[in-house]
Formats: sequence, C-alpha cells, structure tokens
Amino acid sequence: MFLIKFVNKNKLNIVLMLTSIILTLFFIEIFNYFFILNKDNYYVWPPNFEKEFFPDPEIFSGIYGSSNFTINSLGYRGPVISDKTKEYRVLVVGGSTTECLYLDDEEEWPYLSMKNIFETNGGREVIFINIGKSGHNTRDHIFQLKHLLPVYEPDIVVSMVGVNDMLYLLSKWAIWEPFDEENYDLDRVFYTNSKFEKKSTISYKLFKILSSDVKPQDVVGGNVRELREERRNGRDMKEIPDLEMPLKDYKNNLHRFINISRENGMKVLFITQPYLWNVNNTEEEDSAMWMTTDYFGHYYYVEDMAAAMDKYNQVLLNVCLNNLDVFCLDLEKEVPKSLNYFYDDVHFNEKGAQLASDELSFFMNKNFYELNNLCYNK
Repeated sequence: MFLIKFVNKNKLNIVLMLTSIILTLFFIEIFNYFFILNKDNYYVWPPNFEKEFFPDPEIFSGIYGSSNFTINSLGYRGPVISDKTKEYRVLVVGGSTTECLYLDDEEEWPYLSMKNIFETNGGREVIFINIGKSGHNTRDHIFQLKHLLPVYEPDIVVSMVGVNDMLYLLSKWAIWEPFDEENYDLDRVFYTNSKFEKKSTISYKLFKILSSDVKPQDVVGGNVRELREERRNGRDMKEIPDLEMPLKDYKNNLHRFINISRENGMKVLFITQPYLWNVNNTEEEDSAMWMTTDYFGHYYYVEDMAAAMDKYNQVLLNVCLNNLDVFCLDLEKEVPKSLNYFYDDVHFNEKGAQLASDELSFFMNKNFYELNNLCYNK
C-alpha cells in the first residue's frame, strides 16, 4: 500500500514538473515575442554564428591552415555597420562562391576587396556586407534585396551570379518552372524572418545551437571527397537540357534585381562567374570537380558545363550592356582555369580569392566616380 502511494506521488510530481516546464517555456516565448524578438529583421545567416574549419590540403588545393567563418550580430560576414554618414557600404550578394566557406574571414574576396577600396566620398570607411550563402540564386537574391536594402542601406550592390541559377536548373530539370515570386518559399532565403513562427522561438534557436552545423560541407572537407569519388565512379552521362526558357527566366530575374535596387536608390555591379571547366583540363583538375551532377546519379560533360556557364555569363553581360546605369566586371575572363586559383569546379582558393579581390577593387577604384554619381528616379 505504501509502495503504491509512493509511486503515485512520484507520478504526480513528474506531471507537475513537466507542467511547470511547459508553462515556463510558454511564458518565455510570450515575453520573447513582445519584448525581445526584433520582428522587423530578416537574416540570411543566424546572427553571431561562428565555425572553425580545418580544410584538408589534400582536398582543398591552395587553402592552408585553419579558417574562421564568422557571422556578426547583424547576420552577415563582415564588420558591423553603425553610422551611415561615416560609412561607404557595399552589399555583396551571391551563393557559395561569395560565401567562401572554407576561406578565413580575412581571406575571402569581399574582405580583401574592402581593404583595397581607397576612393570614397568624404573619406568614409568602406564596409563590405557579405550575405553570400551556398545554393542561393537570383530568385533568392530578389527577396534579399526587397527585405535587406532598407536595413543595411548600402551605397552599391555587388553580385557574382549565374552559376547557382544554372545548377538549380540542372538539378531540377524535369520539374523546373519559371520563377513565381508570389509563391516562393522564404524559408529557403532567410534563416529567420519577421513573422512570428517556429524560427523566431527560443526553443527553435536552442535546437539550432545544439544541432548547429554548416551543410553540405563539413569542417575538414570529407563531403567534398565523397562527391568527387561519386563523380569518378559515375557512368551515366547526359546532355545539358534546353536552356532557352531558363535563360529567359534568368534574364527576367536580373531585371527584377536591378529594378528593386533602383527603387531603393542603389547602384548595381554584377560579376560574371569564373569556373574551372575546360575541355583541356588536366587529370588532376578533372579529379577536383564534383558539381557536374544532377544529384540523381547522372553527370554532365565538362565541356557542356563550360558552354552552359558561358551562356549564363553572356546573358549577364548583355543585361549590363543594355542598362547603361548597371556595371559589370567580366571576372570570368580574368581568372585562369587552373587549380592555382580554384579548389573545385567554381570555388576560389586563397590565390583565386586574392585575384578576384584585386580585379574588383581595381574596377571599383577606377570607376568610382561613375559608380557613385548616377541618378535614379525613385
């Protein structure tokens, strides 16, 4: 009898304890919603995210030592902005080739470019706001501009684009559809946004902290090694699908990108995407590649990947040519197709990032007056 009462009492205590925990979390979330949560902010990256990488030199040609990847309190890679009147702000938009995940905070090309911009109006401090993130394409960039231009208030938007629009098509060619802006999934674009949803809750943030990892890459690069091995063993080759509709969609997205920037009084500088793909690649260069896949066990020929990327780059150049207030740096023509500059298909190693930053900073310094004296009708 005593044992039964003891067990029942313990059950009651457990129920009371669980109820207390649930009620406590509920009131914390209510407090978070009304007093803590900044409901006006969108973040591409979780604020204050930090990760240290140890790139294996056998996997990442031209990257040496450990690398720190740091996101500041405002959700981007770079110095924290504070006073608009004293800062010349450059918003850098892109995918993984802008993200530079395996390069240290002081080795990625936006940071290096920032240190080499000498000419600014009134001697303002140059700050590059890097929101590049793996997998993002022009569809994502459109929403980033819509929500983040009023927040970061840049003087100019710089964007290396094209490769992820192409890779998105190649991975979804059977179900690919033109961009539908009204029904696009914002969860793909932002780590968290202004809606009060699970991503805004403390419990979700705790889960993200406990399970935090940067995927698909890992701290050493084993995932890249596996993807290269899969490509080497791949036997099912296929041709690039028809690009007519995807290229039209890409062109439309670029115009939307430009128009949003114009509406906010921002200048635009596009950068073409350099790549390693070459019909004359050495065996070592070919073995470094892994991105020629459709992610369903099929692989594309290297020369076809190069030809497709050229078409996307050409669309970008044509858009710049037909919009005299939009600038374009044809970086693809300046970066040699060599493992001296890439560690895989499209990602820069340390030397590649340095070359990219040299070209960008030279272009911006040379054209500073034109970049900063354009008039827009808001």
